[in-house]
Amino acid sequence: MLKEILIKMDNRIRNLENMVYNSKSKPFNLKEAADYLNISTNFLYKLTSKKEIPYYKPTGKIIYFNKRELDEWIYKNKASKESN
Repeated sequence: MLKEILIKMDNRIRNLENMVYNSKSKPFNLKEAADYLNISTNFLYKLTSKKEIPYYKPTGKIIYFNKRELDEWIYKNKASKESN
């Protein structure tokens, strides 16, 4: 059981490393952005529909995200010490 968990964690780390490396040259799709943010694709889609997160729809259908803009979105609202 522990070995399976460690293998899954290792795979997740490798996937994230690959996404960060590849993000320098290409935008994230919905799944990649959700994985990067560690949220569900449904929640990310809700954020886009509320226009709470930056995204792009060049063809009017498929949603794309810029890693730098996702990072900025993560850090835009710093939590207060009381909220911990």
